[in-house]
Amino acid sequence: MNQKNNYKLLISSVVFLFLFLSSSYAAERFISPLGFKIGHATYDSIKKDWKHKILLRDISVNRFTGGRVLEAEAPEFLGVNGLRGLRLMFNSENVLTAVVMNLVRAGENADQGVDAGFLEVYDMLDSKYRITSKDFSSKKPAMKAQFYADNVYIQMLAPRNKSLFELRYLSSDFINRRDAVIQAQNEQSEYALQTAQKLTSRNEF
Repeated sequence: MNQKNNYKLLISSVVFLFLFLSSSYAAERFISPLGFKIGHATYDSIKKDWKHKILLRDISVNRFTGGRVLEAEAPEFLGVNGLRGLRLMFNSENVLTAVVMNLVRAGENADQGVDAGFLEVYDMLDSKYRITSKDFSSKKPAMKAQFYADNVYIQMLAPRNKSLFELRYLSSDFINRRDAVIQAQNEQSEYALQTAQKLTSRNEF
């Protein structure tokens, strides 16, 4: 009887989590984790809406977008099953461009399996969005999956030696800015390496 009740509790909790993560997508065709539209919600509107729900702290400026990063203190009080960490990232215009959550990999009932929480969320996302990549190989250090819808990439990453997994909602704008910064850094490193090699060759006897 207890096992049956635990199973029902797990399913109902995961369903609640899924609905909470993408509540307005079907009606408005926007990706809205936690009820905030990626690419539309603003820093000020989120701070106002959550003023009496949870404390959000400014922790840094994102190096890819130049915008602020908010981190939730005690995110479990949001009522999302398994939520242990939450960061909201904005662009330089203070528009929400990325959401990163840390969730319990096994869910709330470890007897359902070490990956139960991860796989339940994966199955529900898979039923709703277009999957672009997936790698659950036991030979890899992490389980990965990526979905795409309405200019938002939804990524799941579960390192095998960690009890939490990451669920990321990244706008195309965030991805493009990140890739541009990384490419510029790589080009700068390559240029520095080539310059150092030339100087070394000149000093060789």
